Amino acid sequence: MRVTKRLIVDNSLQYIQDNIERLDQLRMHAGQTKRIQKTPDDPNSASASDSLNSSLSANQVYIESAQTTDEWMEINEIALREIEGLTMQALNFAKSCLSQDIDHTSLQALQIEFKPILKQSIDAANSQYKGNYVFAGTNVHTQPFTLNVPPFSVTYNGDDHEIIRSLGPNENVTINIDGQAVYGGLFNSLIDGINATEKSDLENIANGLQNALEILRQARIINGARQRQVISAIDQGKETDFLLQALLQQNEDVCLVDALKDLQQQEITYQTALEVANRTLATMNLFVLM
Repeated sequence: MRVTKRLIVDNSLQYIQDNIERLDQLRMHAGQTKRIQKTPDDPNSASASDSLNSSLSANQVYIESAQTTDEWMEINEIALREIEGLTMQALNFAKSCLSQDIDHTSLQALQIEFKPILKQSIDAANSQYKGNYVFAGTNVHTQPFTLNVPPFSVTYNGDDHEIIRSLGPNENVTINIDGQAVYGGLFNSLIDGINATEKSDLENIANGLQNALEILRQARIINGARQRQVISAIDQGKETDFLLQALLQQNEDVCLVDALKDLQQQEITYQTALEVANRTLATMNLFVLM
């Protein structure tokens, strides 16, 4: 095949056009923040991005679950701490009565002291988190404790079932405290104090309150240990989120330095192509081609 001047010109123009298109592509690439605009751009990277986004979504669910669990447990702690303080108040008053002669007046004073403590303790034991009663077991929409008078008694309307939340793959935690197991003995001791008639009653009441205090403290220890586990899971989840975000950014984002380097190189190539074409065309008698 004879190489004609027309063919040389056509090839030169096509080469220049190819360089212009490549230059436009690189300019667009350098102006984008995402390297992958659609799957055909890079199927392997697109698949990796889908997997990373899926992991990010799942991890975010775990973080949110752990955060709400932490808030629930904080309500547990506030109520337990308040009731522990009320129990100590009742125990100290019972002990002070035991240290002196018991008469009708002192027993009346005990009743006056114990009635508001009982009511305040029940109010705290009926604490809620976002409309859910935290000490009702799984019966979260029903107030767990009801004070009945007269005579004084307390009805428990919850159950002893555990509420379990997922903090991550293969990691769960029980978020609730058994209300009846923790508070039942305390309420009975306070009611016994209200109904006390003699010194021997006070001795049993003081022992009952001391036992209730130990149960409350043990419940706080358990709740605190669980809450530390939850906080650790939140921290781990946030760290995982940061790492996944970094991997996703690395997989998807344009490297500006490389993009600008490619663009600069292509501009040099384009200018070179123009110079070569100009020299080639300058040596030809273009009139022959017309």
